[in-house]
Amino acid sequence: MSPSPTSTPDLIEVCRHFPLLGQFKGGLPYGSGHINDTFCVVFDQAGTRVRTILQRINQRVFKNVPFLMENISRVSAHLTNHVSGQAGADTSRRVL
Repeated sequence: MSPSPTSTPDLIEVCRHFPLLGQFKGGLPYGSGHINDTFCVVFDQAGTRVRTILQRINQRVFKNVPFLMENISRVSAHLTNHVSGQAGADTSRRVL
């Protein structure tokens, strides 16, 4: 059974599914969205505190999550191609 949209997931377990570096220090709900749930997690990377935002997609609203993620990937690739043509563009900071 998947967690309800208002429950807080095991953020350590969730983070294991992503290539996040460093030692997990903690995480909390972030913001007050009405559709998806957002969490801010903190990692220690060799003495530097690094924050990362994670978002749980509401599958009651977005019924076809693989299609949604493919769409996000296509839009991001398009934007990367567009931005990379600009002089001095840092695509890692301007595109997902």
